[in-house]
Amino acid sequence: MKNKLPLILLALSFLMFFMSLTYAYGADSEKYAILVGVANYQNIRPLKYTINDVYSMKNLLTEQNFTTYTLIDSNATKENIKSTIYNVSSMVKENDTFIFYFSGHGTNGPDLPYYICPYDAKNLLTCIRADELATWIKTINCKNKILIFDTCFSGGLAIEKENVKTTVLSYVTSNTTENVTIGYVFGNETTVITSCSEDEFSYEDYVLNHGVFTYYFLKAFKDPRADIDKDGFISLLEAFNYTLSRVRKYVENRFWDEQTPKVYGIVANIKFRLLLPDLTVVSAACEVLSPSVLRVSYIVKNIGYGFALAPWQDVIYLSATKVLEEFYTIAARNNIQKDLLANATYNITTYIYFSSQNLYLIIHCDELNYVPELNKTNNYFVAPISTLIPSSSKLNEKNFSITIKNVGSEPILFKYYVSVYTSPVKGSRILYDEYFYFLTPGEKIIIDLGSFPANYAVSTTFEIINPSSSPLHANMQAVFNVEGYVPQILVLSKYIPARSKKYYTIRFTTNNNFVDIW
Repeated sequence: MKNKLPLILLALSFLMFFMSLTYAYGADSEKYAILVGVANYQNIRPLKYTINDVYSMKNLLTEQNFTTYTLIDSNATKENIKSTIYNVSSMVKENDTFIFYFSGHGTNGPDLPYYICPYDAKNLLTCIRADELATWIKTINCKNKILIFDTCFSGGLAIEKENVKTTVLSYVTSNTTENVTIGYVFGNETTVITSCSEDEFSYEDYVLNHGVFTYYFLKAFKDPRADIDKDGFISLLEAFNYTLSRVRKYVENRFWDEQTPKVYGIVANIKFRLLLPDLTVVSAACEVLSPSVLRVSYIVKNIGYGFALAPWQDVIYLSATKVLEEFYTIAARNNIQKDLLANATYNITTYIYFSSQNLYLIIHCDELNYVPELNKTNNYFVAPISTLIPSSSKLNEKNFSITIKNVGSEPILFKYYVSVYTSPVKGSRILYDEYFYFLTPGEKIIIDLGSFPANYAVSTTFEIINPSSSPLHANMQAVFNVEGYVPQILVLSKYIPARSKKYYTIRFTTNNNFVDIW
């Protein structure tokens, strides 16, 4: 018997794990979701982040094994929403789970408190009334029905209707529940979660790249702090509790207003796996573009199970040591604005100034810890710059310089603006500098721009200044040099009225064996 006890315990542990999954998802059940988002309305003002809301919700539900149907902008007409609900109703069975999510405009009306606005809405007659939507939803006969609305005034879904009385959870925290009796158009069997009360706006924000409610609702399924009972799953009630406090606080601090999410009906007893991402920098490379400019490219991969909800920020440091102690500088900050799915990657290329190849390059992904993760210790990449530069990085680098001489008879005062680009057409600017000179007749100066690949391009602008009360005849000679190529010489002759200035722009690169200007 002693020898069999470990096997029995192992079998029991597997049985308990299987039972937990059955409890969370239901035996022999399917999961369906209709996701609707409208940003670019046909007749009313647009919204900015509703499409982001829908795709992020789709990502979440797909990872939870939902079959999703998405209606975006022109596909989200009143008729399409209705027909999609009816089509899904023919597939749903009693033990299944169904979610309807809408992100867009919502409005109040004189006869019924609440309407949602499809893509083709132009007046209340073309909107979808709460009781009209309820009629469509009631064709879906399953145990768990959840409706989620991120719209203004969405709390108006809880309307009074004769002979319909139910208990509504109108305010929930982790410790207390306030019960209110109110008429409810969707019936007791449906859970409705709304982004705000019936008299409140539902805010969206460019900082979050989402509606405020949807951002925090999605985040609940990826943040261990939402898992109050620590069972590794997030229930609807846990998700709502998490969302409620954060939405109220964010809107109060950001917009000086109130937004109070609500939940109505008997809360469906379903749970979602707590899915966490895991961001890691998988590779990095450097290329020397000039004695002071470095091109840095790196790849970040999500090796976790959940998707990383944007935004977050990567920071690139230059440090004298492997760890960030006293001698380091922040070389670049990169803002990530798109969600990152499990096993997906993103590539970043940026340009930084550096002083030595002996410095360490340190890349810290999600430096401010915005993204809850399985593991935060692998968010760093550390390596000496010298080991990241390929031996071919300096091949074909030539010295670029400009020689300017005053060939006239009058002193010249001018500013000189220089930009270096990675190519003559649509190249990235990697260097910008300004110079201020005063040249007497016959005097010249040499501006050394540094070493770059020969196919790079330089854009230069002269700003010739005449501060005197008399006109100025400026005569200058500019020689554009690229190491190993035949230089180009250009004579500039400008008439500058009193107390004014003139601009002259010249660009140059290499072409065959010559310096080419235009």
